[in-house]
Amino acid sequence: MKMVKATWIDSAFGRHGWESKKHYANIEPQTCTTVGFLVKRSASKVIIALNTDQHGDVADCMVIPRKNIKKLEYLKPIVSIPK
Repeated sequence: MKMVKATWIDSAFGRHGWESKKHYANIEPQTCTTVGFLVKRSASKVIIALNTDQHGDVADCMVIPRKNIKKLEYLKPIVSIPK
């Protein structure tokens, strides 16, 4: 599986409880970065797994809407560490 770095836009979350409308007017969506194994890339979504095993099974996947992704970079593998 190829490793990727995705830069994407996510919704912002305000504090719990009551706040003024002015407080929320200043909150912007957040730019996020996710690094992991590319499971699937389609016109509507990119799926990235944070973990994989020797059988190719995956765990801890994120499904990111394609329209939210600003940049998707393929990462070069690092040379294996000698035993």
